[in-house]
Amino acid sequence: MTLKNYFEGHGKYFIAMEYYALILNRAFMILLDKNYLIGIKVHGIIASKGEYDWLTGINYSTMITKPLEMVVEGPLENPHTFINHKFIDKIMTVDILSDELLSANKSNFRIPKKDIKEVFHDPKKKWGMGEYIHDGKIYIKTSDEKEREFIILGHQSGSEIVKWILQ
Repeated sequence: MTLKNYFEGHGKYFIAMEYYALILNRAFMILLDKNYLIGIKVHGIIASKGEYDWLTGINYSTMITKPLEMVVEGPLENPHTFINHKFIDKIMTVDILSDELLSANKSNFRIPKKDIKEVFHDPKKKWGMGEYIHDGKIYIKTSDEKEREFIILGHQSGSEIVKWILQ
């Protein structure tokens, strides 16, 4: 099944951010298949807009982050705003259950649902998210004792997503 087929069939998914390497982050579209959670990287590092220097009136951080497409602009309540289509366009015809999807980007992942031990939603806001709207975090613990934390971007319901995953 391709991503295009998945969307045409109205498959469930959510958009979330995950931190890695302590301070770096990336955004994923996480598809909910009957047997897997499939994570597709949809944005690289996301940074906040920063502030203007009171003396010069210049936002120095924007000089770095804007050319690198690190600042997400648009309606931040819409989780689709966080999708950078350069990540999605090249995999629209790839089978989402294939190893080709995983090799298309080393950040893409697939977690078998049978390996999920625990899923829960923490509605507390994630420190450091700045102006980015989010509904707390979802934690997924697997049978190999690994835990992943996904920050639910935009107006999505973390508690509803947990229900979807546990179905």
